[in-house]
Amino acid sequence: MKLRSLTYGLLTLMTATTLLAQDADTAVWSIDLPDVVLTAQHRPTHYTEAMHHVELIDRDLLDERGVVQLQEALRTLSSVSITDDPILGTEVGMRTLGGNNIAILIDGAPLTGRLDGKLDISQIPVQNIERIEIIQGPLSVIYGNNAAGGVINVITKKLQRKSFEILSDHQYESIGILQNQLRIGFADKAFHGSIYGRIFDYDQYPIDSLRIFDRIEQDNGTFLTLNRYPWNPKQQYSGGTYLAYQLSQDDLISVNAEHTFEELQDYGVLRRPQFNPYSDDQVFQNRRTRVSLNYEGQSGNEIYWEGVLSYNDLHRVRSYNRFFHETQEIQPELLPSDSSVFRQWFGRLVASRQLSDKSKLMMGLTSSIETARGDNILSEERKDSSVAQISEHAVFVDFRHEFADRLEFSAAGRYALHSANTNRLTPSLMMRYRLSPKWQARATIAQGYRTPSLKELYLEFIDINHFVVGNQALRPELSADYQLTFDFDNRQDTRLSFNAYHTRIQDQIILVEFENLKFQYRNIDEYRVTGAQVQWQQDLKNWSFIHSSNFSLWKADLPFTVEDELNSSFNLNQNIAYTWDNLGLNANVNYRFTAAQNNFLFENGEVVNTILDPIHLLDIGLNKTLWNDKIQLSAGVKNLADFQLANVQNTSVVGNHVMGSSRLISPGRSFFVKLITSW
Repeated sequence: MKLRSLTYGLLTLMTATTLLAQDADTAVWSIDLPDVVLTAQHRPTHYTEAMHHVELIDRDLLDERGVVQLQEALRTLSSVSITDDPILGTEVGMRTLGGNNIAILIDGAPLTGRLDGKLDISQIPVQNIERIEIIQGPLSVIYGNNAAGGVINVITKKLQRKSFEILSDHQYESIGILQNQLRIGFADKAFHGSIYGRIFDYDQYPIDSLRIFDRIEQDNGTFLTLNRYPWNPKQQYSGGTYLAYQLSQDDLISVNAEHTFEELQDYGVLRRPQFNPYSDDQVFQNRRTRVSLNYEGQSGNEIYWEGVLSYNDLHRVRSYNRFFHETQEIQPELLPSDSSVFRQWFGRLVASRQLSDKSKLMMGLTSSIETARGDNILSEERKDSSVAQISEHAVFVDFRHEFADRLEFSAAGRYALHSANTNRLTPSLMMRYRLSPKWQARATIAQGYRTPSLKELYLEFIDINHFVVGNQALRPELSADYQLTFDFDNRQDTRLSFNAYHTRIQDQIILVEFENLKFQYRNIDEYRVTGAQVQWQQDLKNWSFIHSSNFSLWKADLPFTVEDELNSSFNLNQNIAYTWDNLGLNANVNYRFTAAQNNFLFENGEVVNTILDPIHLLDIGLNKTLWNDKIQLSAGVKNLADFQLANVQNTSVVGNHVMGSSRLISPGRSFFVKLITSW
């Protein structure tokens, strides 16, 4: 607590000093390129000219809506689903596909450390984000493993105009969230860079309340013991630096380094209250480090080069403590702590060349080596806890040709060498047709390929609450995806998009209960999903309307007997904003709706059909700029209807982490205030 308070004070003092020291002249914090996309492109491209349909979330949206964690921004997309786990964190899915099939990138480089096969996106700091680019459907040709369902590429802040700038960001929420951020940027001719830091603290309930557990009787007569307040306190500290050097007008080299430390407390129930009462607590600590070296350059006017070499790791430790309430003493290491360490080296080199006025070619090499070490990770021989490793080395080619100034065609392929699986050629075909200056159509036929993760292969996690084992006999997932998209954009006030898709995944990997409360990763024969998404944005004078809805029908061929039926999923997001130009004031309302969802779970060797009740989330925000945009004030309410839990019908067990007859959605209604200063 003393360290946290001291850091808060230093941040506030530095901000106040800056307000006094800087003069009135200012420029925008970073060069604003909201319409340029990088993901899966030969070179930076306007979104209307991109081969793929790309969804964008820019910095303004993050600030206006008081976004403190990445999942809050992604909830505004109807194609994206968010699942929160009090221990494992926040998982992102897309078009009914889970996080296993979604590649999470930062400036094009993947992250490691998937727990239960998914990345915890709440560990990705948002203070250094310039925009987020989202592409649905397989991008395995370019981004390899985990990109069979789509890509979320976080683009960080880079260039700036002034020789010295400071940005501070402070936010408080009534549910116990306090966030402070500070960024200092500097530039001198060809050299520029920044350093930044962030403190995030979530502490909603008193510790005594977090020790209250309720005993709930299920329909089958069994009982579950569950936390009355399941959201655990969490603290995150992150910091990093970005350094760039302009070698020439066409060549830029940069280094980006970032470290995040997270601590989460899981308080146990009060035991033996009459005599020397105690509680058995758990502490989870996560340390995530990311370092990347990037190069962007051009050889004359012919070849555009892009290269990245990155290292990232996740060190996760779980400790057990016994807390004695009368003496306030802690007996550490009640049980041996367990830890897992994931490390990944990744490299990619891409060259793009304009062959002629109509043709261009992109060629690339990628290499990835990932290792895992931990008490729950077995070696390939499955003898002792040791180091497991998988690697992938690949070459890919993308050839594009334009016919008659209206039709652009792309043929791409990737050949990958895998250390633990069969080598694979993954192809894709794309077409973009300009129907008119405002209308265009895109069509895609692509394969996706996902090899089992380290934990799916080598995990052995057995304790009093868990029995989860990996499976070295797992087969890779192979998917086929078909998409058709129509886009209308007059580049003034109207954007409209319709996307239809069909995806089939063979040998999908899921967690199966093979005996009572014993789970193992196994393949199922096939998973199919068919759906459509509609997006519409309309600007009318001071009004802005953004609508996004996604409807899917899916079916899984499960390993046990189950009715042959389709299941549906529907998500809707609606945003309405109004701006008073003369006041510098903006108001926005965002509504997220998720219809009732069917799902299947394995319980006692049988398939159980569950239904998750509908979800409604409503946010309202006000944003005010002052002093030539140097000061930005925001206030509002998140989850106005105080929607916290969604009932799960017809089941008593939800996955491997038991949550009873409901699923966590949100900690509850939260009022927030936010102050951003830039100088």
